[in-house]
Amino acid sequence: MRKLIVNIVLTPVLMCAAISVSMAATDEAGGTVTAPPPDNTKENILPPEPGANDAKPGAAEDSTAEDNRKRLKARLEAKEAAAAKAKSGMGEEEVVPKSEFYGKYFGARFGLNSSSASGTTEAPSATTLAYGVQGGYLQGGYNWDLSIFVVGLGAYMDWNNYTIHSNDVAYSSRAYGLDAKLGVPIEGWFPYVKLGYGRSTGAGNEILGTVAQKSSNIAIGLEYNVASRWSLVAELKKDSFSNRDKSITINNRVFAFGFNYYFDKPIKDDKVEVVEEFIPIPEPIIAPDAVPEDAPPP
Repeated sequence: MRKLIVNIVLTPVLMCAAISVSMAATDEAGGTVTAPPPDNTKENILPPEPGANDAKPGAAEDSTAEDNRKRLKARLEAKEAAAAKAKSGMGEEEVVPKSEFYGKYFGARFGLNSSSASGTTEAPSATTLAYGVQGGYLQGGYNWDLSIFVVGLGAYMDWNNYTIHSNDVAYSSRAYGLDAKLGVPIEGWFPYVKLGYGRSTGAGNEILGTVAQKSSNIAIGLEYNVASRWSLVAELKKDSFSNRDKSITINNRVFAFGFNYYFDKPIKDDKVEVVEEFIPIPEPIIAPDAVPEDAPPP
């Protein structure tokens, strides 16, 4: 009886011990029990770069705004330099400005002529009306030595009215030919001298009408530019000529006013205007304040 009780008590104990020994043997032989991973988190974190934590919030935005300002400033400086270069005439194609009296022109004049005759037939000085037309081509000097001058070649036709002088001698005269002009334009004014050569004749008189000869004449004048293509002229001209045997000479002194019209000038003077382009400079970008890490979500 005693043995039976002992067996009943020891049997469960021995079975539990056997099970424990079996589980330990399974673990040693490569069981599936997994050990917890080692705590090496601190070893896998790299140290921060030097100064990485020193950057302020919004530094990237400030750098971009500064670059934009530098680029805009460079563009403005380039435009100002180009405008200054154009104003100073330092462009690639330098255009020589033309004077107010450049180009083809045509004009008319009228005034008073004081005429006299001397020699075998005489006529005291008398004043009569005079009128004429003129035309030609003026061009500015391209030689540096003549750059301040305007020279021109023109044609003229003059008529002096028929008049009776104090000794009852009556006659008129005509003249036509070519002339050369030289002057200096000064702020719209054009003082000049003119030397001409052509044929002059007497008319309206049996004797003085035969006086005809090629001769020279000289004139001084002043021209003033009043509009884009128009100018006023005042001129004093001297013309003397004789017959072939020099027995009779006719002298003319003409003081006339007139105008010239220039064909090659624009109706409105071309003026280059430099328009400065306005480029707004953007306002600097202000970065928002940094949000604390422990701030609650919005």
